[in-house]
Amino acid sequence: LDNSHCNSTQSCFPDMTCGSCHDTCETCGEAGDDGCTSCPDDRFLHVWVSSMGKCEPCHESCETCSGSTDAQCETCPKDRFFYDGWLGDYCTQCLDNSHCNSTQSCFPDMTCGSCHDTCETCGEAGDDGCTSCPDDRFLHVWVSSMGKCEPCHESCETCSGSTDAQCETCPKDRFFYDGWLGDYCTQCLDNSHCN
Repeated sequence: LDNSHCNSTQSCFPDMTCGSCHDTCETCGEAGDDGCTSCPDDRFLHVWVSSMGKCEPCHESCETCSGSTDAQCETCPKDRFFYDGWLGDYCTQCLDNSHCNSTQSCFPDMTCGSCHDTCETCGEAGDDGCTSCPDDRFLHVWVSSMGKCEPCHESCETCSGSTDAQCETCPKDRFFYDGWLGDYCTQCLDNSHCN
């Protein structure tokens, strides 16, 4: 008549017999993979007619879910972060750079990844995904090279561009000259700097 008449691993089915639920079900009303009435945490109960009563697995990024896609997460595993997005509820690797290790950045798709070796920080992988550059490089702002960190001119220590007239600071063996046509790092400013 009810589950109390069956042993702890069985359910009472409508035909008044005791039986085991399918291994995908938490509880069931009948045998088979389409007889589930509730599911384990890592599965969800289908409500569509073609699959009604089946417990299907959650997306691999979710701990618990309401459906099979990555946008139907309800809770996340410990190594992921819940993101209540405009198009769904996701379990992401990161929400910002603080969730990635020190050599990685959080990209727009909310995954952690390594920046190209020419970048200091980046918004995406590749040599054109840089958001800042090491001191000896500058960030391109021209459309054809946007997001690339290009090397400074060899006379500059830090720079705002690739020419010798775009120096910001100079190496120890050079002198900064703020000229009319640009900022240079020269070998000398007057005779006192020469041998």
